[in-house]
Amino acid sequence: MIRPHAILAVFALAVLGVCACSSSSSTGASGVSTLKPLAIPAGNLPVRLDITQVKVSTGATPVLLIGMQITNGLKQMQLCDPSFFSIELADGTRLPADQAADNVCTPDSLDPKATGSATMYFDLASAYTGKLTVIMESSSGAVVGATTTVLH
Repeated sequence: MIRPHAILAVFALAVLGVCACSSSSSTGASGVSTLKPLAIPAGNLPVRLDITQVKVSTGATPVLLIGMQITNGLKQMQLCDPSFFSIELADGTRLPADQAADNVCTPDSLDPKATGSATMYFDLASAYTGKLTVIMESSSGAVVGATTTVLH
């Protein structure tokens, strides 16, 4: 007879194995979580990102705030969730939005042709100046929006 505890333990190990394999981020020596590089398609993307605000904290570990207007040019609804946003620095380092920060999407899902706004926070390893690309992905992991700015 198979014991319920044994079945539960096997199930838990299987779930942990799946979760560990699907992660695409790592934590560097600086303690900042980074993502694998991402190919951004050339040309116009279906979701338009217009940066409206950029601020960097001056604390020991800088935090970048990016405010933006988002216009969904897709034929289907697009979720606006911090897990779909990242930034890429000039050296190719890609950083996810800080999931513990007070990120805001209004509304949290955009109907086709709808416009909304978002404020996302990103943890930087150190002070940064240079080109910065803001990236938005779909729930399937495809890049649907990207825009660039320069931090001075």
